[in-house]
Amino acid sequence: MVKSSLIYMLVEALKRRGGSAEDEELYTDLSKVSELTHNDFMKLLLKLEVSGIARVYRLSKDKFKIELVASED
Repeated sequence: MVKSSLIYMLVEALKRRGGSAEDEELYTDLSKVSELTHNDFMKLLLKLEVSGIARVYRLSKDKFKIELVASED
């Protein structure tokens, strides 16, 4: 189960990086403050993508780029 606090931390990490980052950068940031497995991190990315919060692009076999979706505020 993905905690909403992890979603918040991931979104904030993306904002600090200008709205986009590679998966390993974000995983490193989150694993410093949480005991997060790589599998749970990938589930978190899937949840963000399905929710429309972020887009996930495959750069290579095991490398991804994550971008925040621009809000209409």
